[in-house]
This record gives sequence, structure tokens and C-alpha cells, in this order.
Amino acid sequence: MPKKYLSGIVRAKSIASDPLIPDDIKDLALDLLKGYCDAWFDSAILAMDDYRTLLEKGQYWNDLKYGGYFVEYEIVKYMAKRDYSLDECEDKASKIRNSIKNYFDSYNPMRQDLTLRKRLENISLSLTKRGIAPPENAKVS
Repeated sequence: MPKKYLSGIVRAKSIASDPLIPDDIKDLALDLLKGYCDAWFDSAILAMDDYRTLLEKGQYWNDLKYGGYFVEYEIVKYMAKRDYSLDECEDKASKIRNSIKNYFDSYNPMRQDLTLRKRLENISLSLTKRGIAPPENAKVS
């Protein structure tokens, strides 16, 4: 087994068994990590098969160091087909970071106060637009 694949699987098991990670964040992280590892492993096999086939046909014998670049390019290409291109992985990681931020914000009393204040401002603005003056004690300070 390739080291990259094994280290990803070990990391996934570590995340899966961590009781301090909230379940929704854990699920997102495991989906990304396991999906990436599986996509990489399958892509690597396909890329090496493609390279082997080309070698059997007599191509790339002149410059064998190019083979590594060919295989890497093919891995990236196959991973993109499985929705694990660099941009897609960044998007998935961004969703995980946002989930973590939202999780911590839900426990931040200052953040909750700002959210409540924003809601009150929106209600006040909505009432004003309708021609209804909000009560004096409902004003946000």
C-alpha cells in the first residue's frame, strides 16, 4: 500500500474515534478524507496501468524520468473525474472550516448577542418600511 494512502486512512480512523469532534463536522471531514484517499488510490492504479500500456507499446522508453510526471498528471486527471480536483477539495475543506466556525460561534455569547441585535435591527427596519413605528423599548442600543 502507498504511504500516502495509508497515512490518510490512519488519519481518518483517528478522526472517527475522536469523541470531541462534533458528529456533523466529523462526517464532513471523513467524507472528504476517505473519498480523497479512495479516489487517489484508484486513480494511481489507473494511471500506472495507462503508463504500463504505453511502455508496452514502446512509448516513453527514451526518457523514463518523464514517466513520473506522466503518472502524476494522469492521477490528477482521474481524481478530477471523481470530483476530487484541487479546487473541489478546497471547496469541501472550506465547508468543514465554516462548520467548525459555526460550531464555535454557537457557544460564543458575544456572537449570539450580535446575532440577536442584528435580528432586532432587521425587525425594526421591516416595521419602519411598513409605516409602523417600533415601540420605544424595542430599540437596539
